Amino acid sequence: MMNLVLLHGRDSSKETFLSIVPELASRLGPAVTVVAIDLPGHGTDAAADAAQAYADEAAFVRAVDARIALALGDDAAARPLAILGHSMGARAALIVAKHRPLQMLIVEDMDMRPRGPVRWADADLAAFPGRFFKNFAALATRRLVIFIFV
Repeated sequence: MMNLVLLHGRDSSKETFLSIVPELASRLGPAVTVVAIDLPGHGTDAAADAAQAYADEAAFVRAVDARIALALGDDAAARPLAILGHSMGARAALIVAKHRPLQMLIVEDMDMRPRGPVRWADADLAAFPGRFFKNFAALATRRLVIFIFV
């Protein structure tokens, strides 16, 4: 039994993965619960707390953990966690993996340039709503590279 959480890229939201969540769940079977969540400030997530969520790594991990708990309910802590992160979501997944044990980490389409901490301005956060891939087909037009760490 395992939970698989999908994390989207910067100009995206959980909507990117909604068309493939049922397909993944079907292929992986009942032993794996698959959910997609919005990272702070993306999609339906309120931008009001996003700046606070990006204040430091610990705050970010707490914000992601809260979103995972909301998506999974009682299953959040009861099962091992796997995360698939795309682009900026891959960086987010690496930060989460640094602070909590994961069963599996899947990183796709992430550049390997070192970067400093992200500081989001209000204008950056305001630009996110409505900017995301509408479905997996739109996302699939991009080059995807998958690295799996177990």
